[in-house]
Amino acid sequence: MLILRQPFFNYIISLERSNITLTFFCLIYQFAKTFWYNSYI
Repeated sequence: MLILRQPFFNYIISLERSNITLTFFCLIYQFAKTFWYNSYI
């Protein structure tokens, strides 16, 4: 079970290292979702 979970923890650690990039993509996603929602109104 630990062997299966290890790549997952490595993925989480890599996300923590690229936290700025992750936040940047989250902001882009939020902006795109809001823009897409407003374009249909």
